[in-house]
Amino acid sequence: MEMTRNAVSWFEIPTADFGRAKAFYSTIFDFEMPRDLVEGFGYPEFSDEIKRGIMGENFLRLHGVDTAGLRAKIADDDVARYRAANGLETPWGKLREQLATA
Repeated sequence: MEMTRNAVSWFEIPTADFGRAKAFYSTIFDFEMPRDLVEGFGYPEFSDEIKRGIMGENFLRLHGVDTAGLRAKIADDDVARYRAANGLETPWGKLREQLATA
């Protein structure tokens, strides 16, 4: 497959301070709602679903993108096949793995 013809656009949040950016994302993914707020005031648990919303699903929803449909659509696209053929990890795979074991 010729990747220049089938270019993929990855987007990033630019940063001049990678350590600070990593600390920000770690804070989001490590955060748990304090028990006194959950039990005493009815705050919701800070679940993986809420974290996914903060990290992008809200953006997709606001722009009318069906996340399940999008995932299904790209599950076997050129990029997925290229990753599989070349032994590349899925985007955010390590992060998803960490969240699943948290």
